[in-house]
Amino acid sequence: MASVRQKQRSATLNSEHRSSRRAALRVMTESESPLRVLLVDDCLTFRDGLELAITRTKTLLVTGRTNRAEEVFENRELIAADVALVDIELPDQSGFEVCQRLLHANPKLSVVLIGYSDWDIYLLAAQTVHACGLLLRCEATLELIAALEKAATGPIFSQAQILRIQTWRNTTGIKLKSLGRREWQVLQLLALGQSNREIAQHLSVSENTVEKHVSNILQKLELTSRAMMIAFIYSQHLDALSRLPNGDRFFMLLTK
Repeated sequence: MASVRQKQRSATLNSEHRSSRRAALRVMTESESPLRVLLVDDCLTFRDGLELAITRTKTLLVTGRTNRAEEVFENRELIAADVALVDIELPDQSGFEVCQRLLHANPKLSVVLIGYSDWDIYLLAAQTVHACGLLLRCEATLELIAALEKAATGPIFSQAQILRIQTWRNTTGIKLKSLGRREWQVLQLLALGQSNREIAQHLSVSENTVEKHVSNILQKLELTSRAMMIAFIYSQHLDALSRLPNGDRFFMLLTK
């Protein structure tokens, strides 16, 4: 399935490559300078390779690079870019949080997230924090460059990705939206693999209270057992979101 999505996205980007380059060139002509790019990625090899490829273009110029989120906000010059490519899985903060902070500091910035997977939950989170798009690391360098050029002119979510987001909202999202705040907290801790006892200690409540919340969650998600709920969590990749640094900040934002 993932390979099919990748091929579809590759075909779309290839067909749009020339038009995106023309758009980027128009932007560059208007500003009389290439688009300034900020690379925030924890993989040195990937970052160096992409930067080398960017140096061979006339439309893009890397003006900042780092593997730590906090370093970005310690240096205001790094934020003064046109496009930022941000790793979802940074060691100190999630890319979703970094995206929010970057846009707060520079509303004109176009932020593109990148990761190893474009799960529906990641696409939804990317859209929720107003990222321009979500790219996969496995995409060809030429396609990544084309996407960065296009991002300067607006969102780059593919039609297939937008459809997946809408489908998720109309199915899984509706069920999750019915959960209360405490039920969300219990579900998140379940996603992290905690037992009822551990959840009770974490939330400073009794195990009986946790059991009642679990029962309510099962009913609202239309599931019949704890095993099915764990399977649901993993199938929707809620565990991956929960394990990101400060991932709990976005766990409950997805259905708002």
